[in-house]
This record gives sequence, C-alpha cells and structure tokens, in this order.
Amino acid sequence: MELEVKESLSIDVHESFSMRDVEQGRCSTPFTIIKGIRNRRGLIIFSSVVFCCAMITVVLRYPPSSASPCMRRALQSDPFQGYNCIDDRLNHNQKMYANTFLCSTSNAYIFGMDENGDLIWGDLSTGEKKVYFKNEDNATSNYFMLTIHGKFKIFGDNDETLWVKKSKYDNIGYHECLEKYACPYLHLHGGSVCVMNWIDADTGEWMAKNINRAFGFED
Repeated sequence: MELEVKESLSIDVHESFSMRDVEQGRCSTPFTIIKGIRNRRGLIIFSSVVFCCAMITVVLRYPPSSASPCMRRALQSDPFQGYNCIDDRLNHNQKMYANTFLCSTSNAYIFGMDENGDLIWGDLSTGEKKVYFKNEDNATSNYFMLTIHGKFKIFGDNDETLWVKKSKYDNIGYHECLEKYACPYLHLHGGSVCVMNWIDADTGEWMAKNINRAFGFED
C-alpha cells in the first residue's frame, strides 16, 4: 500500500532578513524562528534557505579577484630584471660595455655583452641564446661597437681590438637618417630580430638587414 503524505507545510517566519543583515554577517546566526516543520519538504526548504544565505555572505565578504595571484605576478614582473638595458637601438660608434644590453620594447629579447664579455642575443622568455663572439681567452672585453662603416668590433684593455666582423655590404657610410639615430645603427625589434639600418651610399635607398644575414652568422 502506498502511503500518501497529505500533511501540509506550516512554516511560520517571525523575523526576516535584509541585504544589510547579509553584509554585516548576521546570516551566520539564525535569522528565522521556525515554529513547526511538519514534513520532509519543509526541512529541505529550510536547509536550502540557510545554504543560500551562507553563500551570499561568502561572496560579499570575499569577492573574486580580477586576476589570479599567478597572473598578477606575471603581469607585474619585469623580464629584464637584473639586466642593464640602455635602449632598443644602438648608434654607430656608441660603446656598449660588458653586462649592457639592447632590450626589446615588447616581449623579452636582448642583444649585447654579458658579464663574461661574450656578444650574445637572447630570448629571456625561453632561455634561447645565440653567441656571436665567445671570449674563450678570458680577455677583458671592455666594450662592443658598430663602426661607421658597418663592422662589429670588440675592444679590450687600452682599446685593443679583440675581434672584428665585417658585414657583407660595402655601401655603408654615415648618414643623418633619423633625428635621434644616425646611420648605420642597430635596432632590436620586438619580433626578436636585431637589424642593422643604413642608407645605401650609391642609391640613397634605406637598407635594413637582419644581422645574422648581414654578417654571415647563418653561414
């Protein structure tokens, strides 16, 4: 025989709550006085009300952050921390000393001389590195320079030339090509490529070549 529950639900609420009560945390204490719960359905409804009130209190007291702690650290961190960045461009005849770098304005690329006196390019986000000059003799590499005729040079003590790398192009000379930078000059792009810019001495054409190709580092 099936039993049919016909008892009616009788819940008398003697005290209601407002949003102010929730914000002040009053839902942590009973906010209603239940005179009678005469069936199981009433108990379920009462439990649901208490649960909803508790969840509203948690949300109001502890609103979700706009970004997770890991994301905030990533956004706030400086990828070039510990590196001496001078610019993203280098004029010809400008000295770039050891532990000094060109740093890209976007992403995390560097070009310059590390503390060992090696001339390097690096991607700080992946750890990838290219070495253009390796200071294998542990000589004192004082500074790197792009010459007015488009040569790479590294100088040691007393301006002694430790290394020279000639480009594949002979039509490089001095030109007032930009207000701040005179050609030839180097530019480290945010897309990772370090480019040598100059004006063709014969045609007057603007030239921009990846240093890997211009100096034969890919050969």
